[in-house]
Amino acid sequence: MQTETAEYNRVNDMLTTAMDIGQQMLMTGADVTRVEDSVSRICRRFDVDDVQVFCIASLLQASVRMRDGRYCIQMRRIFTSDNNLARLEELNSISRSICSGGLTIEEARGRLEKVKVLECYRPLWYYVAAIFGASSFSLFFGGSLADGFCAAVASVPVLFCQRHPFRKCNQMVNTIFQSFVGGLTVNVVMKLGLGQNIDLICIGVIMLLISGMMFGNAMQDFMRSDVLAGGSKLVHALLLAMMIVLGFGISMFCFGNWAL
Repeated sequence: MQTETAEYNRVNDMLTTAMDIGQQMLMTGADVTRVEDSVSRICRRFDVDDVQVFCIASLLQASVRMRDGRYCIQMRRIFTSDNNLARLEELNSISRSICSGGLTIEEARGRLEKVKVLECYRPLWYYVAAIFGASSFSLFFGGSLADGFCAAVASVPVLFCQRHPFRKCNQMVNTIFQSFVGGLTVNVVMKLGLGQNIDLICIGVIMLLISGMMFGNAMQDFMRSDVLAGGSKLVHALLLAMMIVLGFGISMFCFGNWAL
């Protein structure tokens, strides 16, 4: 009896660690195929008979059949996600180290706690990237230097709202608010006479909010015949695009600018 309990605890601890790693990978922008593969490899490293992993953008579930025929099943719900490739690389490194035998479960959990709070850049660099990104897109689509400057100015409050979202609101509401703030700032700088083409300024700011990576991952899932995961990501990306339009539309309505 004690042997069976010890075996179950061993497998449960292993599965908990694997699921925590998979959950963090999903929350940092990994595609579902990579998450399923990582969780499966970690579990198989610890001598179990069978592993089944199912993952979509908002759910991760895995079951492990132990050598005595019993099952251990866990599930994780994913409510928020972001793109943090530095954190994702560290999670991949932990997964590979476990599979190669270089890390125990206890050591892996210690590294995982550090990865959860990892920031790849200082906050200032996020604003620098947003400023250059928004102004560059505005110039790329034919805007003047004044339009690029206005897009850079509008990018600062948008990024601030992205980095400090409303905790009690979902992503859709936050996206509406962020795009509204962006449109509001664009209209203000236009009223001050700093810009020339409001549509090209808006394009630069909108590019900071577009879920391009999510759309690309959705197409990748479709090509891998993972229709459920790809469909959920595609719908999510399209809904976010609609929220961006709604937020900018409200700001334009407030200033009476409909001829974009």
